[in-house]
Amino acid sequence: MVITEPTNRASAMGPITEGEAHLIGAKANCILHASGFNGRVIAAGSKAAYISGADGSILAICQLDQQPHPRAVLSTLPPSQLEEGAGVWVEGRRVRFDNGVALELKYAEVWTRRPTEPSQGSDLAEVARRSRQVLLAAMAVHHGDNLGLALPLIDGPSSRADGSSSVLTGWPLLAAAIEPIQIAVCNCRRGRFDLALDALEPLLGLGPGLTPSGDDFTGGLLFAAWHLDQANPNMRLWSGEGVQRLVCRASSLTNRISHALLSDLAVGQGFEALHDLVDGLLTGPGRFDPSFEPLVHVRRVTSIGSSSGWDMLAGVLAGMLLAGSPD
Repeated sequence: MVITEPTNRASAMGPITEGEAHLIGAKANCILHASGFNGRVIAAGSKAAYISGADGSILAICQLDQQPHPRAVLSTLPPSQLEEGAGVWVEGRRVRFDNGVALELKYAEVWTRRPTEPSQGSDLAEVARRSRQVLLAAMAVHHGDNLGLALPLIDGPSSRADGSSSVLTGWPLLAAAIEPIQIAVCNCRRGRFDLALDALEPLLGLGPGLTPSGDDFTGGLLFAAWHLDQANPNMRLWSGEGVQRLVCRASSLTNRISHALLSDLAVGQGFEALHDLVDGLLTGPGRFDPSFEPLVHVRRVTSIGSSSGWDMLAGVLAGMLLAGSPD
């Protein structure tokens, strides 16, 4: 839900009196149906507008062509019609804004996803094999200045925890991110999720925009580890206390929108394409993806935002190294 083309002005097309929500994430549904919900628009752009409730909760009003997310409401209401700072409240099944615009929730389908259960998962060797297929597909088509530039570190078995790197780039953000990423990758490969968590803290808040690249990479890694643990509880790799500590630390290092999305990823909740990818990695063909085509997954994940998709994909693939770790 990365916002592009931010604006504080209503669309030149003129205001739409009322839009209709078609799909609403389960978390957004709970937020909007809490008694007495009210809040303000805190950011608005052409694809999404973010709302903060009086209690600090975060949700987004998005175009219909955006991917489902637990905090997103996909609707016919153009987000650019919503001005930053506008008041928001709920009356019955309508969300109302103080510029006269309303959003009908009555017919919206609630979107949610369940994790892969232990009985559904493939063996870890197969999970690791599919993860490498996705990694190779991603490296073959990568482009842009984003943390997809770190994919060779995830691929390289010689990745070390001393900060050395064979990746050469003039992109300053990667120079700042490369050492913590390499340490996290090394520890994921060794099955030390606890040590990987320690390495991720320098990435928090690293990068520009509403969802900094460092947050997206970190969230992707946590998302992968959470789902891997759900499908394989005997691995006992999850460190709930360590994850909670990292997410709590992020609250003072990044903005509130990114912190909310990172908090979701840390408990296995994210964009539809991330769920499809991890389900495919953990179960193989048959559940949501009859053929499991790595490149299709790469393209869907990397269509998220201008760079967030690449950043999260790199994080997911780093986290999936835990599947190939020693017992």
